[in-house]
Formats: sequence, structure tokens, C-alpha cells
Amino acid sequence: MDPSWNLQGTFCTDVPFSFSPAYVSTPRLEQKVFSLPGMREKFLAEIPLGRKATPEDISKVVEFFVTDLSDYITGQCLSVCGGAIRF
Repeated sequence: MDPSWNLQGTFCTDVPFSFSPAYVSTPRLEQKVFSLPGMREKFLAEIPLGRKATPEDISKVVEFFVTDLSDYITGQCLSVCGGAIRF
């Protein structure tokens, strides 16, 4: 990664990134949200891809950011939402 200045004004080589997942298929989501009548259909209708993200979907984004594939990307937040978040 290219060197950059951090928030404290010191020179560093680590460039921050983040990702913002929408609905990820987890036991807690299934238990707390999708167990309620009609919620599964409502949530999935809001996602253009028609499905929740899997933990593997999220891990692919993390893998991208921590490998050389992203070495020209700096300070970005990637929305991992299947199109659910409309900007």
C-alpha cells in the first residue's frame, strides 16, 4: 500500500478501509427477525439480488481489501448489500 498521513498527522503505510454489510445470514438474524411473520418476505423483497448475504460473501470483500488486488484503493467504504442500499 502507498504511504499516507493518518488522523494524528503522522506518516503511515496502512490505509484504512471499511465495508458495510446489509443483511447477513446469521443464526441471530434468523432467530430475532426472520422468525417473525412476514419479515423474511419483506426483507428479501428489498434486496434486488433476492437473498441475504452469506458470511462467505462478506469474507470475499475482506479478502479483496487485504490482498494486492486492492493496492490502489484508499480510504473507501464498500457497501456489501446486494443492492439493498440505494444511494
